[in-house]
Amino acid sequence: MVRSAVIDAGTTSRERDAVGAVWDAFLKDLHTAAWILAASGAVVAAAAASLIRPVDIDVPLRRAAAWVTTEPERPVWKVVRGVALIAAGLLFVLDRDAVLQLIFTAVGLYLVYAGVSALLWLVYRPRAAAPAGGSIRRPLIATLVAAASAAR
Repeated sequence: MVRSAVIDAGTTSRERDAVGAVWDAFLKDLHTAAWILAASGAVVAAAAASLIRPVDIDVPLRRAAAWVTTEPERPVWKVVRGVALIAAGLLFVLDRDAVLQLIFTAVGLYLVYAGVSALLWLVYRPRAAAPAGGSIRRPLIATLVAAASAAR
């Protein structure tokens, strides 16, 4: 879509061919690089979330769905919401393929994130915080008792 708009800015066919060649030379591989970067970002985010604490990615999605379905009380936000919905509707009507690609990309990245996060939680189990009261010594004492009884 953007490529076509840029190329159509040329007045002659030679200019359009030149602009198209320059576009392809500099920007054609960025599509693949963007996919790789997005997938890598999902993997890194899932890895970081599994080491720190689980992040419920569904909360922002639910919040966005509530924003779309709930009408705000203040007139200013009603206007903003109405204009945003009209713009989104026009985008759906005018550039269906771009919207479908965006939706499938977002769903795919969400699934990659959720899958990597689930696998990392199977592999990595963080140590539970030790409760107060000397419970750190119990495993050591239990180990020593088991070793002494095995030695007999």
